[in-house]
Amino acid sequence: MAKIDLFRIAVQERETIEACDLAAIIMDAMGKETPQEVFDFLDRSARKSPYAALACASSFFLRDMPQPDHRLKLLKRAARADDEELAADAYYALAVEYSLVEKTVRKALSALERAADLGHGDAYVRLARGYEFGLYRNRINVDRAYYNLCLCIDQLDYGPGKVALADFIIRHGIQSDEYNPIELLHEAAEEGVEGAQERLDALNEIAAEYKARLPYLIVPRDMNRPEMVRAAIVNELNVGEEFASELVARLFGFDGWGMLEATVIGGSHGESDYDEDCAPDDLHLRRSVQVTIIQEELDVPEDFAEVVWDLLRPTARSGKPSLRALDKTYKGRFF
Repeated sequence: MAKIDLFRIAVQERETIEACDLAAIIMDAMGKETPQEVFDFLDRSARKSPYAALACASSFFLRDMPQPDHRLKLLKRAARADDEELAADAYYALAVEYSLVEKTVRKALSALERAADLGHGDAYVRLARGYEFGLYRNRINVDRAYYNLCLCIDQLDYGPGKVALADFIIRHGIQSDEYNPIELLHEAAEEGVEGAQERLDALNEIAAEYKARLPYLIVPRDMNRPEMVRAAIVNELNVGEEFASELVARLFGFDGWGMLEATVIGGSHGESDYDEDCAPDDLHLRRSVQVTIIQEELDVPEDFAEVVWDLLRPTARSGKPSLRALDKTYKGRFF
């Protein structure tokens, strides 16, 4: 049965919410060719139903408004709904409406905050952009932008929010053991979020060219693994302990051994994934970056650095880091 026929049945049986849902589908499919009876129903019902008020407000993208502020009035009516999801959609639409008019642009931020409080994922993302770039005549507040994106993930597990947070972390060079941008993008790609896979592919291309720094911290359970990796480098590669310490710290995403040690011993950060727990895309990027760090720090050929990585597996759970088999595994000489 055609949607318009289902709509007519819902109207006849006074199923207002169902009729409003069908009206939205019809308007989306038919655009300005939407039958007048759909608009007439929304106009009648918008006086009493917040669902109809919201649907009616969206209909004015397809037809002229009877009064300049009529859409705004309908959205405000819908925002007073007891249904939090409906109210969230209304507040989000209000924020968009406010942002388009110079005299109301400041109201956009508060409407977005209200929509986010009610669980609107896109509101969190847009709110974060407002704080990050100073939109809606608001002061830039990068910390608050990051906070809102984190809330979006923690409370809603929202796919587009994962992409936005990954972009934010990479854009600002944030080192976080709690949010891994590659894992966020990988999850979003699996959920079918638009742009997630393209970002993953781009990051892999960048890693292939630069591979100088991990885009996140890898926090081990304790210092045993880093210390074993350091000992293997010192013992088999004839380098000093200080040099080896800085190299190992870089392999875990830290700027120095002291920072790595303080983070692990402090215990304020959760344990990160071992190599064995990583998604394939993440492990590929992790290995690429770590191999290049080894190559850069030791000034050795790439294939030599790959063998060192294979023997050390610095961020793996299993296996003992050792370079005793280096000569047998790699036919060249280091020094």
